[in-house]
Amino acid sequence: MLLTLGVMVFAGFDKVLETAALKWLPDWALFI
Repeated sequence: MLLTLGVMVFAGFDKVLETAALKWLPDWALFI
């Protein structure tokens, strides 16, 4: 149960991280 919850939280965090990367990387590419 706890392990499953941990995986779900990690997957959710990974999804947020991926979305943030897709949102910010193009902006950084403009500066580089």
